[in-house]
Amino acid sequence: MDLPLYRGREPTGFVNYKTFENIARSQVQTFEEPAIDTLNEISELVRSTFNDIALKHFCHYHNLYSSAKGKLEEICSEQQKEAEKEIHRQFKREQIIYCRDNLYTAPQSYVQRNTSSTFFDQETLKTPKTNVEMSVELMSQHMQEYLKTMTARLSKQIPLIILHCMLHECADKLEAQMLLLLQDKENINMLLVEKEDLVRERQNLNDQIKRLQAAQKRVAKFPYK
Repeated sequence: MDLPLYRGREPTGFVNYKTFENIARSQVQTFEEPAIDTLNEISELVRSTFNDIALKHFCHYHNLYSSAKGKLEEICSEQQKEAEKEIHRQFKREQIIYCRDNLYTAPQSYVQRNTSSTFFDQETLKTPKTNVEMSVELMSQHMQEYLKTMTARLSKQIPLIILHCMLHECADKLEAQMLLLLQDKENINMLLVEKEDLVRERQNLNDQIKRLQAAQKRVAKFPYK
């Protein structure tokens, strides 16, 4: 048995597949820019969140915070580029107009109702539809059904790509880099140098403690009557 030319790509009931394919491809392209915009927004959110965490825990260690921030920016930039590539690949794959027969719900009732020999409008039963009108309506029905399937697929794939690249991969790589950073024995002392104002504050507190301890000793020796 000879297979159709577009088997696996051409859902059943089509009148002009190439026209449908061109329209579908142009519709697919309209979703790519919003997907990249979403990636950029989430990337900034990830950067901001990780930076806030680093600042919260390393605020007293300027060198360590600067190193962590540098690693964070480097990893986030790399993962954002990787996620963008994956999104472009996904949309490139979507340019292959494809849907399995058992997943494509073609408007068969519409096809059966409107492909009879009379070509009458079923609602009015007055004016017969022309072949052009029939083709346009049928194409519209098929387009709606295919876009429904395509958008459902993209609504799963795009979030997964962003989640994997920008959250899981970023977190894993940042954790690994921070462990390597803290295992650098040559620079560990430099990384753990505290901020000057914190050192001065600690010294002042220590001096106050010493003065209070000295005062306590004198008070203890004071003769009571």
